[in-house]
Amino acid sequence: MISRLGVMFFADPGAAFARLHGLLVTGGQLDWAVWAPPEDNPWMSGARKIVAKHIELAPPDLAAPGPFSLSNPARLTALLIEAGFGKIDVAPSTGEQSVGGQGSTPDAAADFALTAFSFSDAMSGIDPVIQRSIRAELVDFYAGFYSNGRLAVPAKAWLVQASAE
Repeated sequence: MISRLGVMFFADPGAAFARLHGLLVTGGQLDWAVWAPPEDNPWMSGARKIVAKHIELAPPDLAAPGPFSLSNPARLTALLIEAGFGKIDVAPSTGEQSVGGQGSTPDAAADFALTAFSFSDAMSGIDPVIQRSIRAELVDFYAGFYSNGRLAVPAKAWLVQASAE
């Protein structure tokens, strides 16, 4: 069973993992990638900090469905054990994220962040001057990771392997 950055969005991960476990034969394996903590992923956390300087954002709930809901390896492991998985391995993988997709630019990354990240709802209805200021700061932020026509923001994920017991 393979998932690349998808299993973090279950409303009830314990129940979902138990259901997924039931789909595997004994000894069947899962191979997942989930995001590591926000502080290891400035492609999103850096953008959030910029927005938070201008508007009040609720503190992130790292247990709620979202990109970082499984970023704590102890929580992730406990959920897998509870669902019936064993031989669990959670290993770090570092790389780069091109925010907005391959070939993205700082402008495109800022626009993507403003429409796709968790703070995008908080952006609606705010003063257009503040919106433009936030966007300009995001462009500057992402420009710091743009070189030779390539946007490459540091990123970290956990590579998870487990078997159905």
